[in-house]
Amino acid sequence: MKMLNSRWMKALVITVVVIVCLIGGGYLYLQHLIGKVESTLTGCSLESSNFRNIVDFDYDSGWIVVKAKVNGSEREFDFIFDSGAQTVFSDSLFSELGIDDYKRIGIKTDTAAHAFKNEIVSLESLELGGVKFGNIGAIVVESSEYDMLNCVSPYGIIGYNILQTCCFQIDYKKRQILITDRVDSVANMSDIEWIGYTTSGQETPIFPAIIDDNINVDLFFDTGYRGTVSLSSETLYENIGNQYPDRIAKYTARPTIDLSGGKDIESYQKMLFKTSISVFGSDTIEDIVVSVADIPETDYTGLIGSKFLENFIITLDYRNKRVGFLPNGIMTGDDRKTTFGLSYAPVNNRIIVSAVYKDSEAESRGILAGDEVISINGTSISNLDSNVFCDFFRGEFSFVTEEDSVLALETMRDGESIRYTLTRYEIF
Repeated sequence: MKMLNSRWMKALVITVVVIVCLIGGGYLYLQHLIGKVESTLTGCSLESSNFRNIVDFDYDSGWIVVKAKVNGSEREFDFIFDSGAQTVFSDSLFSELGIDDYKRIGIKTDTAAHAFKNEIVSLESLELGGVKFGNIGAIVVESSEYDMLNCVSPYGIIGYNILQTCCFQIDYKKRQILITDRVDSVANMSDIEWIGYTTSGQETPIFPAIIDDNINVDLFFDTGYRGTVSLSSETLYENIGNQYPDRIAKYTARPTIDLSGGKDIESYQKMLFKTSISVFGSDTIEDIVVSVADIPETDYTGLIGSKFLENFIITLDYRNKRVGFLPNGIMTGDDRKTTFGLSYAPVNNRIIVSAVYKDSEAESRGILAGDEVISINGTSISNLDSNVFCDFFRGEFSFVTEEDSVLALETMRDGESIRYTLTRYEIF
């Protein structure tokens, strides 16, 4: 999950440490506290040995969701299994566990304008599929600010600091994860294609891939991303747009989840690119749709998510810094073929326009990314039960069907409602 990457964590650590030093002061104390915060945040010890256990997971919403026990609880709590994020625990988890005796580092700021409490904790134990982990470092999240992710798991995220302690094999087809401390015990070892990986600030694999046979990219392995591949590169945005005009669809996008507290979220330019993807050593998947954002590239070119990874049995061998790919016989691409010229998404109990396609009827009629949607095909958004927004976010409910050729939409901007009728068309 990109919103919780290493850059954000470093910023959080520095913010907490600077606040404490302004209060207590001192360079030596600063160095000591930075080390303590970082070691707590990335901490996790593997307390089981000689194990080969199977964990079932839920994948209906596009995220891997597993059940785990926390601090010896009898109850199992739902967690997002996210290779791209730091471990996160919600305040609602602590409330339901009825505990307040965990190790805490940082300044608790109830007035912070973001989901995270500027609080880093270490919990005594977590048990996943019978495998026990101890001294788990995590960021604390405010459930009330956790936005639509509460619809997936209101309790938090199992992140890279837990995953890096052993080997995980993810079978999307069977909806199972094998956890083991013996990588040679995984099935089909002789058939797995292994790719060595690098890292950037956290133990999340970054590995090479080829887009459209000749575009080399480095991809951040992110099971918290529900899409196929999302690239962020001003250079690629320009080059692909110029070279493949018949295989792209440009649009203006606006993020719908923001945990950092930014209230004035800027829209930015993206495109869909119909292409092929080959991870070194694996089969090429044709006719897949990736997104390319016109924003500066970072330490990697983009994210590779579960919509692509589900085509394989994936083995994460952290000890040997490699990822294994084994085709599982599905081999499906992205199914985005048609559009009404826009996309919309839930934000708590509202729905906003999240994207508007270039040269579409929606754009020509003046619809903007960020406009609030107040009715869809005659259904008033204000009359919907709050559970419907979660169902919509998880993909379990839709206001339209594939057979609908026309979309009736009503939006609100600056207190004025406007009605539109939009016609479905082919994206490419």
